Amino acid sequence: RDARSSLVGSEMCIRDRVSGDIVIDEGSFSRVDLGAVNGELVFHAELRKDGRLAAETVNGDVDLELAGDVSARIDISTFNGRIRNCFGPEAKRTSKYAPGWSLNFTEGGGNGRIDISTMNGGVNLCRD
Repeated sequence: RDARSSLVGSEMCIRDRVSGDIVIDEGSFSRVDLGAVNGELVFHAELRKDGRLAAETVNGDVDLELAGDVSARIDISTFNGRIRNCFGPEAKRTSKYAPGWSLNFTEGGGNGRIDISTMNGGVNLCRD
Protein backbone atom coordinates (compact mmCIF):
# COMPACT_ATOMS: atom_id res chain seq x y z
CA ARG A 1 0.00 0.00 0.00
CA ASP A 2 1.24 3.46 -0.87
CA ALA A 3 1.63 6.36 1.54
CA ARG A 4 0.17 9.64 0.26
CA SER A 5 0.18 12.98 2.02
CA SER A 6 -0.66 16.64 1.50
CA LEU A 7 0.28 18.85 4.41
CA VAL A 8 1.10 22.46 4.89
CA GLY A 9 3.47 23.73 7.40
CA SER A 10 6.03 21.56 8.95
CA GLU A 11 7.95 18.38 8.97
CA MET A 12 7.36 15.07 7.23
CA CYS A 13 9.20 11.87 8.09
CA ILE A 14 8.36 8.57 6.42
CA ARG A 15 11.30 6.17 6.79
CA ASP A 16 11.94 2.45 6.70
CA ARG A 17 9.05 1.74 4.35
CA VAL A 18 9.66 -1.74 2.96
CA SER A 19 7.27 -1.81 0.01
CA GLY A 20 5.12 0.82 -1.70
CA ASP A 21 5.42 4.34 -2.97
CA ILE A 22 5.59 7.47 -0.84
CA VAL A 23 3.84 10.45 -2.47
CA ILE A 24 3.82 14.02 -1.18
CA ASP A 25 1.76 15.86 -3.80
CA GLU A 26 1.33 19.35 -2.34
CA GLY A 27 2.23 21.50 0.61
CA SER A 28 5.05 23.55 2.06
CA PHE A 29 7.69 21.93 4.28
CA SER A 30 10.71 22.91 6.32
CA ARG A 31 11.95 19.33 6.90
CA VAL A 32 11.31 16.20 4.83
CA ASP A 33 12.86 12.77 5.40
CA LEU A 34 11.74 9.96 3.07
CA GLY A 35 13.06 6.43 2.79
CA ALA A 36 11.95 3.21 1.12
CA VAL A 37 13.40 -0.18 0.30
CA ASN A 38 11.10 -0.99 -2.66
CA GLY A 39 9.09 1.95 -3.88
CA GLU A 40 9.11 5.29 -5.60
CA LEU A 41 9.55 8.52 -3.63
CA VAL A 42 7.57 11.45 -5.02
CA PHE A 43 7.79 15.00 -3.64
CA HIS A 44 5.79 17.61 -5.59
CA ALA A 45 5.68 20.46 -3.09
CA GLU A 46 7.57 23.45 -1.72
CA LEU A 47 10.72 23.22 0.35
CA ARG A 48 10.84 26.35 2.48
CA LYS A 49 13.84 28.65 2.80
CA ASP A 50 16.50 26.96 4.96
CA GLY A 51 14.57 23.70 4.48
CA ARG A 52 16.09 20.22 4.50
CA LEU A 53 15.01 17.31 2.33
CA ALA A 54 16.51 13.80 2.42
CA ALA A 55 15.28 10.99 0.16
CA GLU A 56 16.79 7.50 -0.01
CA THR A 57 15.70 4.32 -1.83
CA VAL A 58 17.18 0.91 -2.47
CA ASN A 59 14.93 -0.12 -5.39
CA GLY A 60 12.90 2.80 -6.66
CA ASP A 61 12.99 6.15 -8.40
CA VAL A 62 12.99 9.55 -6.73
CA ASP A 63 10.86 12.25 -8.39
CA LEU A 64 11.13 15.81 -7.04
CA GLU A 65 9.21 18.74 -8.51
CA LEU A 66 9.93 21.73 -6.30
CA ALA A 67 7.41 24.55 -6.09
CA GLY A 68 8.36 28.15 -5.39
CA ASP A 69 11.84 29.60 -5.16
CA VAL A 70 14.55 27.02 -4.63
CA SER A 71 17.60 27.86 -2.53
CA ALA A 72 19.59 24.78 -1.54
CA ARG A 73 22.83 22.86 -1.74
CA ILE A 74 21.88 19.75 -3.73
CA ASP A 75 23.72 16.41 -3.57
CA ILE A 76 22.46 13.43 -5.58
CA SER A 77 23.98 9.98 -6.00
CA THR A 78 22.82 6.80 -7.72
CA PHE A 79 24.53 3.47 -8.02
CA ASN A 80 22.42 2.11 -10.87
CA GLY A 81 20.18 4.84 -12.27
CA ARG A 82 20.29 8.06 -14.25
CA ILE A 83 19.88 11.61 -12.95
CA ARG A 84 17.67 14.10 -14.81
CA ASN A 85 18.13 17.66 -13.57
CA CYS A 86 16.02 20.54 -14.92
CA PHE A 87 18.08 23.14 -13.00
CA GLY A 88 21.00 22.95 -15.43
CA PRO A 89 24.11 21.18 -14.16
CA GLU A 90 24.62 17.68 -15.56
CA ALA A 91 25.36 14.54 -13.58
CA LYS A 92 28.78 12.91 -13.85
CA ARG A 93 29.80 9.26 -13.77
CA THR A 94 31.28 8.24 -10.43
CA SER A 95 33.66 5.80 -12.13
CA LYS A 96 34.53 4.80 -15.64
CA TYR A 97 34.05 1.15 -14.61
CA ALA A 98 30.89 1.37 -12.48
CA PRO A 99 27.31 2.42 -13.34
CA GLY A 100 27.01 5.20 -10.70
CA TRP A 101 26.17 8.88 -11.25
CA SER A 102 26.47 11.90 -8.98
CA LEU A 103 25.46 15.54 -9.09
CA ASN A 104 26.41 18.29 -6.63
CA PHE A 105 25.49 21.95 -7.07
CA THR A 106 23.99 25.00 -5.38
CA GLU A 107 20.72 26.54 -6.52
CA GLY A 108 19.87 30.10 -5.50
CA GLY A 109 21.62 31.23 -2.32
CA GLY A 110 22.10 27.67 -1.07
CA ASN A 111 20.21 28.28 2.19
CA GLY A 112 18.68 24.79 2.39
CA ARG A 113 19.89 21.27 1.78
CA ILE A 114 18.65 18.46 -0.51
CA ASP A 115 20.26 15.01 -0.30
CA ILE A 116 19.07 12.20 -2.59
CA SER A 117 20.46 8.68 -2.82
CA THR A 118 19.33 5.60 -4.75
CA MET A 119 20.84 2.17 -5.20
CA ASN A 120 18.69 0.93 -8.13
CA GLY A 121 16.62 3.82 -9.39
CA GLY A 122 16.78 7.07 -11.24
CA VAL A 123 16.33 10.61 -9.99
CA ASN A 124 14.24 13.37 -11.57
CA LEU A 125 14.75 16.89 -10.16
CA CYS A 126 12.71 19.76 -11.64
CA ARG A 127 10.73 22.87 -10.81
CA ASP A 128 6.97 22.63 -10.53
